[in-house]
Amino acid sequence: MIVVHIITKQEKQARMIIDLLLHKKLLLDAMIAKKEIYTLHKLTKKVTANPNFLIVGQTKALLFNEISEVLKTNFAKKMPVFYAMPIIYMDDNQTKNIKKNIQFV
Repeated sequence: MIVVHIITKQEKQARMIIDLLLHKKLLLDAMIAKKEIYTLHKLTKKVTANPNFLIVGQTKALLFNEISEVLKTNFAKKMPVFYAMPIIYMDDNQTKNIKKNIQFV
């Protein structure tokens, strides 16, 4: 099992991604959080904050590549940042829920 993180600059795109991935049963659930990403400007050396939207969702590790392809196919012009982290420990009932409600691999 993994937790995916998808970061986009547009709330509309974040909602479209969630809708797409949930309908394809690639995520069990999803959360959107508005976050500020801080970067250092190369020329001015000033730190700037830019609003971004973080999508967090649970899924099976075997679906990572399929999610990546869905994102590339549907959002090629504005590809969001996408990565995953393994879930080391999870309650048995939650594990069963993911296995039961996520796409069969």
